[in-house]
Amino acid sequence: IPKIDFRELTYYNKKRKSTLLIVKKGILMKKITLLLVLLSMFLISCQSGADKAAIYDDDSLIALTEDSYYYSVYEDSSETIANQMVLDFRSFSGRDTLFSLTVTAESSITLSYQSNVEVGNLKLVIVDEASQVQTLFSGQNDSSTSLTLSEGTYMIKLVGSKAFGDIDLLITYPTGVTITKP
Repeated sequence: IPKIDFRELTYYNKKRKSTLLIVKKGILMKKITLLLVLLSMFLISCQSGADKAAIYDDDSLIALTEDSYYYSVYEDSSETIANQMVLDFRSFSGRDTLFSLTVTAESSITLSYQSNVEVGNLKLVIVDEASQVQTLFSGQNDSSTSLTLSEGTYMIKLVGSKAFGDIDLLITYPTGVTITKP
C-alpha cells in the first residue's frame, strides 16, 4: 500500500494544474485551542484586580478574615522577620493580611511606617475580633502610631485600590504580644 502525504495533494483543473495544501485537522485544532486558552488567561488576568478595588471603601469587606487581593508585582524583602514588612508592589487591589497579633494582656504596641504611593489608593488598617476596622494611615506617610490593645486577636491589613508603590513597616511590641505573618 503506497503512503500518501495528505499535506499536499494535487488535483487537475481543465485549464491548469493546481496544488492544494491541506493542513491536518488535529494540528490546526490544537493551535486554535492553545490560542483560545492563552487569550482567556490574558483576559482573566487583566480583570483580576477590578473586583478587588471595590473593597477599599467598604469596612464590612475589609473586616472579612480571608484575604482577597491582586498584585501584578509583590516583593517582600523581609519574609523571615516576624515584626517587619518591607514590600514593593504594583497594581495592588484588595485586602491582604500582613500580620496577625495575639494579645494575652492589655499591651501597647508601636507601629512605625513609611509608605510611598505612586498611583492609586493605599491604607493600613487594624481589625479586631468584633470586626471593627480602624485606619492607621492612608496614602503617603512617614510616621509612627502607638496603639493600646486589649486582650484578643487582631489583624493588620494592607488595603489598596490600583496602588503602585512601596511600604516599610516595623512593629515594636512587649512580651504578651505574639506576631505572625499569615
